[in-house]
Amino acid sequence: MMLQLIGVARSPFVWKLRVILVEKGLAYTLVDEYPSATNDAIIKYNPLGKIPVLLTETQQVLCESKFIAQYLTSFTGGINLVPTEMNQVIEAQQVEVVADGICDAMIAIIYEQRRDEKLQCADAVQLQFEKILRGVSFLNTQIDAKSWMVGDHFSIADIASVTAYTWLKSRYEDYAWQAEFTSLDAHASKILVRESMQVTHPFLANS
Repeated sequence: MMLQLIGVARSPFVWKLRVILVEKGLAYTLVDEYPSATNDAIIKYNPLGKIPVLLTETQQVLCESKFIAQYLTSFTGGINLVPTEMNQVIEAQQVEVVADGICDAMIAIIYEQRRDEKLQCADAVQLQFEKILRGVSFLNTQIDAKSWMVGDHFSIADIASVTAYTWLKSRYEDYAWQAEFTSLDAHASKILVRESMQVTHPFLANS
């Protein structure tokens, strides 16, 4: 039995993992399940009801995208997505944490805006958006004048940052992302042409 990735293709966390799977040459099946408090198909694997969830070939369960990413990048096939030097490993993990945090903040905004309009809290939305801007600013500084986020080759840091940033831009299309975060935007444009990005892109018809 091949790997099973449970979640929805439009999730930034699922997108990140799908890119890793393609880059590592790992066969998998995407099981389309939307996270909710009543979706037993997810809750039976993750009591928190969150996606993504990965079922290994031996039916072992892995939850949380960063943990799953560490598991997938440990496979020897495909390209190496983890830096070899420890200081760069830590740096790449920090980039991934910030990228994931941007997605968490965006999802918090989405859920807040789904509430009844009378119950929505503008201050809560603004707080999350400020987190997003600080996170994107960090990533923009991280890539400035470099070819790769960390080290001298494509890595998990590039995958996490570009999937998060691209997903964010799709949600806030009217914000001047390119003008404000020029370096990150240019890096994303370069990375998005990779086959692994194209075939898994949640907003392209061929994915």
